[in-house]
Amino acid sequence: MPHLNVDVGKVFQCKKRKRVLPSKYRYYKNNSKGEAVFRKDTNQNLEEVKKYLKEYNIKYEDRLRASALKIYNKDKHSYIYYWTTGRWKPYNGKISPHYRSNSIEDFVTNYLNRFCS
Repeated sequence: MPHLNVDVGKVFQCKKRKRVLPSKYRYYKNNSKGEAVFRKDTNQNLEEVKKYLKEYNIKYEDRLRASALKIYNKDKHSYIYYWTTGRWKPYNGKISPHYRSNSIEDFVTNYLNRFCS
């Protein structure tokens, strides 16, 4: 299925419900329930993300098989960050919800050290 670029204000019919999607989201696939799944890419590559983290002395580990980085905050709590989509979650060994950021800069600025003492 071809990828669709979606602009603000475009309305799609998804299972009898209207869904307004923000810009930069595109159709990715259907989930197991047959519902459309949309995705927003950060358009950042691994080298750009690593350069940013090194520039600000933020500790991280590679998780390349998952296209992710394990990033540590000031209190040494770790987060998994997927640089392709900006999705992230606390690293706690449990299945927990993933959150979204627009870029590595957005993640570090708004979420990484948010609850540090």
